[in-house]
Amino acid sequence: MTTVPNDKEAVLDVKMIEVRNGLILSCIPVEILAPLAEVFAYGAEKHQGADNWREHTDKHYWLGKIKRHSMKCQSGVRHDVGPGGSGLLHSAHILCNAACLVVAQLKEEQADADGRED
Repeated sequence: MTTVPNDKEAVLDVKMIEVRNGLILSCIPVEILAPLAEVFAYGAEKHQGADNWREHTDKHYWLGKIKRHSMKCQSGVRHDVGPGGSGLLHSAHILCNAACLVVAQLKEEQADADGRED
């Protein structure tokens, strides 16, 4: 069973990641976190599960979603409105879909690496 760390533990964990990997997570703009979380929450409600997005491992699935929201942004539409729309920023949907794409590709790379070890 996974436990949720308290704020102090989360900060320490982030610091350990930064030290261990040479990453500077503090460079990630905090302003994107709330819109990103809103899209993930919307998707969890819409698709009846917080982790259902992990089932889509095909990069074309995520690239199609990114393209759809990008085209709306390019045409000047800021929010995902209309029938079935979330009301959230298209750019936040792009961010969320890009994050999902990264996770899918990391999973694919791990599977490839595991296959090479056999």
